[in-house]
Amino acid sequence: MEKGTSANFCQQLYDHILSSLLCNYGVLEKVVAYEQKGQRSSQSESQSEVILLACLAAVAAAAPQLDQAPPVAILRDDRVDNGDGNFNYAFEADNGIAMEVAGTPGAQGQVNMQGAYRMTFPDGTVAEIRFIANENGFQPESPLLPTPHPLPLHAQEQIRFAEEQRALGVVFE
Repeated sequence: MEKGTSANFCQQLYDHILSSLLCNYGVLEKVVAYEQKGQRSSQSESQSEVILLACLAAVAAAAPQLDQAPPVAILRDDRVDNGDGNFNYAFEADNGIAMEVAGTPGAQGQVNMQGAYRMTFPDGTVAEIRFIANENGFQPESPLLPTPHPLPLHAQEQIRFAEEQRALGVVFE
């Protein structure tokens, strides 16, 4: 996304939040109604102003701070599409995010891909996830991914017993 587009989106979001706070909570309508009727007492005027200022302060505090983070430089962006369904691409940014993927057409109409992506955590640790995506689905591999606990011994015994029964031809209905 281009920086101008991102800034425009953030400004629209900011404007929407501001109008929601003023309109949805009735602050703006109450202030306008008091002004139109000429019934603004000094107490209601100060209450309305305090509410309005509190809403504006909350919106100002929540406004996006666009210039705090430096822009991310793209160090590498290589793309090759052979036109026959075979492709590969490699991407790397100066913040430690990188991805490399190679793809081929699959026998069942799917795209088979394999590759890796990596990122750097705030503590400096580099995380890498390798993957294969094919007719069997997305299959990531990484020491960072959670793994299921080993089956308890009694469950392993039940599975072994069921396999023995199947081998003997025992069928349960």
